[in-house]
Amino acid sequence: MKTPKSIQYNTGEQLRGYRQIDNFFEEIIEKYKIPTPPHPYITKRVEYLFPDGDSHLLGGMFSADKVHFLMFMQSAIASVIETRTDSNRVQFDFFYNKETIESKLELMNQFEKNTKKILENP
Repeated sequence: MKTPKSIQYNTGEQLRGYRQIDNFFEEIIEKYKIPTPPHPYITKRVEYLFPDGDSHLLGGMFSADKVHFLMFMQSAIASVIETRTDSNRVQFDFFYNKETIESKLELMNQFEKNTKKILENP
């Protein structure tokens, strides 16, 4: 699977970027045959970033920068970092971790296999 290139949009047009994030996450779910939400193993979440990790610098307010996560079995398997450029454009940078996806799928499959054995042989 090819990771999308970084993209930029004018402020106010970032909805297009959010659609690309959804498509990116869905492509990963489909390619690796990951159980889809509302499966308890997979979630999507967004977290706001603070400058240098200090929320008090903004008076407790969030910055415009965010990280979008695709979580599988409590590990981030893909992320998109959303930032503002110096020219106030919105930039999206895409990442995913093939090794983590494969190891988590193996754990899930082993767990389900063992659970099935236990249920079949009480």
